Amino acid sequence: MGLLTNLFRRFKNSAYTAAGIGRRTKSWYAPGLSPNTALTADLSKLINRSRAAIRNDPWASSGLEKLVSNVIGRGITPKSLVDDDGLREQLQNLFLQWSDESDADGLLSFTGQQSLITRAMFEGGECFVRLRLRRPEDGLSVPLQLQVLESEFVPISYNETLDNGHVIKAGIEFNKLGKRVAYYFHREHPAEFAFDSTRLVRVKADNVLHIFEALRPGQLRGQPLLTQVLVRLYHLDKFDDATLLRQEIANLFTGFIKKPSPEQDPIDPLTGKPLVFGDNGLPMVAMEPGTMQELAPGEEVEFNNGSSSFSVDFLMKYLREFGLFLPHQK
Repeated sequence: MGLLTNLFRRFKNSAYTAAGIGRRTKSWYAPGLSPNTALTADLSKLINRSRAAIRNDPWASSGLEKLVSNVIGRGITPKSLVDDDGLREQLQNLFLQWSDESDADGLLSFTGQQSLITRAMFEGGECFVRLRLRRPEDGLSVPLQLQVLESEFVPISYNETLDNGHVIKAGIEFNKLGKRVAYYFHREHPAEFAFDSTRLVRVKADNVLHIFEALRPGQLRGQPLLTQVLVRLYHLDKFDDATLLRQEIANLFTGFIKKPSPEQDPIDPLTGKPLVFGDNGLPMVAMEPGTMQELAPGEEVEFNNGSSSFSVDFLMKYLREFGLFLPHQK
């Protein structure tokens, strides 16, 4: 019986190469996590690093701008399907008028909000749009405005079981059937100076648009677009800076002059005056391109050359892995 068990385990382990536990895969960390356990534990850090990359990395920033432009363009404008020509024209004019009033913050048109929502979704993994119903006396062409809110407004760590049997997971309330019934929002961004984490507002799900791409069934929150390339972006940026710095340092000196030990104070051949020495007994020379630096007798200078194998193909290889950040070439 033991022999059969060992044979079964042997064939079971070797059925799939990717499931093997040999030398090539023994350090492969692949935990079995649910979509929400895997994401919610690291989501805050992923969002922060994604935002930092877009703030500071020109490749990430430029790629995101291109992607938003490709997705939204001049904006998505709906067309009325009403058969009556006069009514259809009225509806179209009303929509255009509302587009200029749609932003609850009073800054953007509806087209601008579309770009902002798309950017927020790619950058933070998701975006919340709250439908703000207005009163007739507010003077709007349509008593409705849209409030765009970043991912952090809905607390990812808010989990609770309510007395009515509803469950709150990652800031989202579900009924007994698993339907989303409400979202819990902070009144201000958690990164604000005067932030009060105890002030949460319950908003019915009918008044909230939760915009994100679900990558796994049952996923509750969105994943930043740059998640898979953040580490490479970070190291590629450091590599780029190190390459520039190495070249800058290499340009500081052109050569070194070694002289035998003089019997008397050396004289500057240009001025005829004694050379001014520094604390280390060497002439004081500024580090500038084209400098000829004298060395003391017996001294030699050796630099760490490092690896200078950099090419455009190397850079393009990694940028192509980002995929979305390069325009399609014909």
